Amino acid sequence: MEWFPEDKIKVARQKLLGYPSTSIMIGELRFRSAQSARDCSRIVSGSGECYRKQYETISITDGNDQVDCLLDHATDWGVLGVMYVGWAPYV
Repeated sequence: MEWFPEDKIKVARQKLLGYPSTSIMIGELRFRSAQSARDCSRIVSGSGECYRKQYETISITDGNDQVDCLLDHATDWGVLGVMYVGWAPYV
Protein backbone atom coordinates (compact mmCIF):
# COMPACT_ATOMS: atom_id res chain seq x y z
CA MET A 1 0.00 0.00 0.00
CA GLU A 2 1.34 3.40 -0.95
CA TRP A 3 1.30 6.44 1.26
CA PHE A 4 0.61 9.83 -0.29
CA PRO A 5 1.79 12.49 2.19
CA GLU A 6 1.01 15.48 -0.04
CA ASP A 7 -2.50 14.17 -0.66
CA LYS A 8 -3.05 13.56 3.06
CA ILE A 9 -2.01 17.14 3.82
CA LYS A 10 -4.38 18.37 1.10
CA VAL A 11 -7.24 16.38 2.69
CA ALA A 12 -6.44 17.80 6.13
CA ARG A 13 -6.49 21.33 4.65
CA GLN A 14 -9.86 20.63 2.99
CA LYS A 15 -11.30 19.44 6.30
CA LEU A 16 -10.10 22.57 8.08
CA LEU A 17 -11.54 24.79 5.34
CA GLY A 18 -14.95 23.14 5.67
CA TYR A 19 -15.12 21.23 2.39
CA PRO A 20 -18.13 18.91 2.19
CA SER A 21 -17.40 15.58 3.90
CA THR A 22 -18.86 13.68 0.96
CA SER A 23 -16.36 15.11 -1.53
CA ILE A 24 -13.49 14.52 0.91
CA MET A 25 -14.50 10.86 1.38
CA ILE A 26 -14.78 10.27 -2.37
CA GLY A 27 -11.38 11.91 -2.83
CA GLU A 28 -9.88 9.62 -0.21
CA LEU A 29 -11.39 6.60 -1.97
CA ARG A 30 -9.42 7.63 -5.07
CA PHE A 31 -6.21 7.02 -3.08
CA ARG A 32 -7.10 3.34 -3.17
CA SER A 33 -8.38 3.19 -6.74
CA ALA A 34 -10.53 5.04 -9.22
CA GLN A 35 -12.78 1.98 -9.32
CA SER A 36 -13.41 2.23 -5.56
CA ALA A 37 -14.36 5.88 -5.94
CA ARG A 38 -16.80 5.09 -8.75
CA ASP A 39 -18.35 2.15 -6.95
CA CYS A 40 -18.78 3.89 -3.61
CA SER A 41 -19.57 7.48 -4.58
CA ARG A 42 -23.32 6.89 -4.74
CA ILE A 43 -23.30 5.25 -1.31
CA VAL A 44 -21.14 7.99 0.22
CA SER A 45 -23.30 10.71 -1.33
CA GLY A 46 -26.41 9.30 0.32
CA SER A 47 -30.06 9.35 -0.59
CA GLY A 48 -32.14 12.43 -1.30
CA GLU A 49 -33.40 12.89 2.25
CA CYS A 50 -30.09 12.69 4.10
CA TYR A 51 -28.74 15.70 5.98
CA ARG A 52 -25.43 15.90 4.13
CA LYS A 53 -27.09 16.38 0.71
CA GLN A 54 -27.70 20.05 1.50
CA TYR A 55 -23.93 20.61 1.91
CA GLU A 56 -22.66 18.91 -1.25
CA THR A 57 -21.66 22.10 -3.03
CA ILE A 58 -20.95 24.57 -0.21
CA SER A 59 -18.32 24.66 2.49
CA ILE A 60 -19.34 23.92 6.06
CA THR A 61 -17.74 26.42 8.40
CA ASP A 62 -19.96 25.87 11.41
CA GLY A 63 -18.68 23.12 13.71
CA ASN A 64 -22.19 21.93 14.55
CA ASP A 65 -23.01 21.43 10.87
CA GLN A 66 -19.76 19.50 10.36
CA VAL A 67 -20.63 17.22 13.27
CA ASP A 68 -24.16 16.71 11.94
CA CYS A 69 -22.82 15.72 8.51
CA LEU A 70 -20.34 13.27 10.01
CA LEU A 71 -23.06 11.76 12.20
CA ASP A 72 -25.22 11.46 9.11
CA HIS A 73 -22.43 9.42 7.46
CA ALA A 74 -21.90 7.33 10.58
CA THR A 75 -25.56 6.38 10.93
CA ASP A 76 -26.40 5.90 7.23
CA TRP A 77 -27.68 2.36 6.65
CA GLY A 78 -26.26 2.41 3.13
CA VAL A 79 -22.75 3.03 4.44
CA LEU A 80 -23.13 0.66 7.38
CA GLY A 81 -24.46 -2.04 5.07
CA VAL A 82 -21.25 -2.20 3.06
CA MET A 83 -18.73 -2.21 5.90
CA TYR A 84 -16.02 -4.78 5.46
CA VAL A 85 -16.17 -8.25 6.95
CA GLY A 86 -14.19 -8.24 10.14
CA TRP A 87 -15.27 -4.76 11.20
CA ALA A 88 -15.86 -5.10 14.91
CA PRO A 89 -17.64 -2.00 16.24
CA TYR A 90 -18.16 -3.65 19.63
CA VAL A 91 -14.43 -3.90 20.36
